[in-house]
Formats: sequence, C-alpha cells, structure tokens
Amino acid sequence: MTNKDIDSFFQDSGLTDSVEKVERYPNVMWGFSAGRHQLMIQTQEEANRMRIVASVVNESDLDRPELCKLMEANYHSALDARYALTDGKLVSLYLHPLEELTATQFTLGLYQTIMCAQSFGTSYSGGTMVFGASGGRGADSAENSIQDILREVVASIKR
Repeated sequence: MTNKDIDSFFQDSGLTDSVEKVERYPNVMWGFSAGRHQLMIQTQEEANRMRIVASVVNESDLDRPELCKLMEANYHSALDARYALTDGKLVSLYLHPLEELTATQFTLGLYQTIMCAQSFGTSYSGGTMVFGASGGRGADSAENSIQDILREVVASIKR
C-alpha cells in the first residue's frame, strides 16, 4: 500500500469531505472522526510504516484495575489493534509496515481501531475478525463480511 492507496480508499468510500490530509515531510497524516473519537492515520513511506490511532480518554481518568483490563484486552480481545498510552492519552492503535499492507488489512485495522475506542469500558474488543471461510460458507461469505465491515467503517466516519 502507498499514500496514494490511502487517498483512493477515502475517495472511493466517499469520505474525502470527512478527512483532513496534512503532509509534513516525511510524514503524511489523515485526520477524521468516527463517532466521538478523533482518529489519525500517519505514514512514513520511506520508513515503510503506517499507524492508525484513535483517541480514547485522558490517562488521568484511568486507575490500576482499568489499566490491567486494557493489558488483558491487548492479549485477548483487541485483536490486531492495541491500547497504548501516549502524551497523557489512552489510544487505540494499529501498526503495520505500509508497503506490505493489503486493502483488506487496512480496512480491518481501521475497523479494529475504531471498535477498540468505542468498546473501551465495556468489552474492550476490536470487533469481528475475518480469517477466511468458516462453517462451510466459502470465500464469497468472507468477502461479503469484509464488505460489511467496510460499510460499517464508512458509516461511522460519515456520522
């Protein structure tokens, strides 16, 4: 994947009016909101890095039991997204090498980051993960599931 592919994702999804793009060499950032959460996608093509970050709550609002729940969620339920602390904030995030990132992985990473932010305090879940065909439903069902996830991501950004 490249920065052009991310631009195309937003354009093809009809989200260009919902996203602000900022280029500050060597970084490119796309900012937008999904519900009450602010998100940012940041890339460095030369370093082959990409991250999707959603702001969740202030670090000062967390106590030790909550931090323990977050660490458990990173192992059990956040899936490929993670919870982390940065600059006094709890965030959910997804990290991946940019060049090797597929469109499906990008969509799932965006979805899981949004779901971790939205499910904070309840299930601490990255949502539904599609690993491929299951239950004998075949590959068409897996592709439909990805399309359902994409529609959900687009709807949450358009709100």
